[in-house]
Amino acid sequence: MAITFFWRCEGTTFDGTHDYSAGDSTPTSLGTPSIAAGAAKVGSNGISCPVSATSHYSFDIGSISGMVGSAGYWFKTVSAYPAAGAACGFQIVGATTTNLLNVQASGTDELTFRNAQAGGSGSSLTTSGANLAPDTWYGVIVRWDFTVPSSSSKKLEVYDSSGNLLAGMPTELSGTNLASSAPIELTTVQCGRHSSTSAVVQYADNFVISDAYDEVTAAMLAYDSYTDFSSVVTYLKLLADASAASAASVQGVVLNATRDTVIGEFSGQAFEAALESGEAVLLIPLADITPDGTTLTTSDTPLVSAYNATDGTVGLGSATVVEI
Repeated sequence: MAITFFWRCEGTTFDGTHDYSAGDSTPTSLGTPSIAAGAAKVGSNGISCPVSATSHYSFDIGSISGMVGSAGYWFKTVSAYPAAGAACGFQIVGATTTNLLNVQASGTDELTFRNAQAGGSGSSLTTSGANLAPDTWYGVIVRWDFTVPSSSSKKLEVYDSSGNLLAGMPTELSGTNLASSAPIELTTVQCGRHSSTSAVVQYADNFVISDAYDEVTAAMLAYDSYTDFSSVVTYLKLLADASAASAASVQGVVLNATRDTVIGEFSGQAFEAALESGEAVLLIPLADITPDGTTLTTSDTPLVSAYNATDGTVGLGSATVVEI
């Protein structure tokens, strides 16, 4: 699990400390995008793309997994909302450009996360009731996992300018076979992607891409340096029945995968309110598992028993170790 791309959009020359790319670090411009102070959400500058012109900055960062990953950025339109179907700030394409992941406008105030496979089909996931408005910054995060065709998952999250998840989010599609729409190969990131049909000025800022479904978070959209990623927290992640969502005062015990050694105990934890692929999520910082939680690594799959006084056992099963 790793960040593969982070660009602050402060300039077209990457800063070796504060920006990061696993490949190309010099953007190529299409159309007439610009780096402008008025387009900034984080820092001093952002990307501005003009009315009715296909524009963006692109980076060839080599192989990007079309099977699993996550990405996020800030997005804003000026004066009016883009025309339905217009690109909204972000796209990843392959050498064959019909292999793609992108974000598009839908209706008059919604967003769509679309993926497509060259020679195959496409799949779209659209927000409902987002009521997005012009002249307003939104954080956008997309997630995709097509590694197991029969249980594919994709998610679209939209946040307000303070980083709070909008009501009705996330929008998610899971447990569906999306193999025919999974991009076969992806190579090029298009930042600030703007369609000739958009009919409005669009701003975009702070792009981050990961090779893991869970890694990109709303907090990362506010990072002003790649060095901020060194402060990630490692968690033990347990998925449980949906009824456990928001369960509080959770405590429990962690055993190794072979169930013959107690790694530690934890208390005072809470399940996330949002479900992931229809399941409740418990994230326990390794530092809160005593005495030996910090010995766990991302290759471990320990057994967790979680419970509270109100509900009894709220989660039991193998967990994974994730960095967020």
